[in-house]
Amino acid sequence: MREFSIMKRWLLVAILVLLVANIAVSNNQIVTFNFWPFGAIDVPLWFVLICGVTIGLVMGVVMFFVRLLAMEIKTFRMQSKLKKLEKSVETQDKKIRQLLSHDDSSSEEGDD
Repeated sequence: MREFSIMKRWLLVAILVLLVANIAVSNNQIVTFNFWPFGAIDVPLWFVLICGVTIGLVMGVVMFFVRLLAMEIKTFRMQSKLKKLEKSVETQDKKIRQLLSHDDSSSEEGDD
């Protein structure tokens, strides 16, 4: 099973490499890329495309981890609330047991 997973991963990497190579060969035209602090830069079109995809992927990963962090924080808060509620239930359960045992002992005294 592990070998199949590794093989799938390498197959995916090979497909991505072929895709990038195809983009590089098919879009070899030079374009002028204007970037404010550096002025105009002449770069191949494939470079602009790959940079755009890479920036998008990085932003997606960052957004994923920010969301994951927010869920971890929410989980921690919910666990804290759950612990407080469990303590409260235990306290209330003890009080109820004390009241019931007190009622039982007072009813036994009244029977004498």
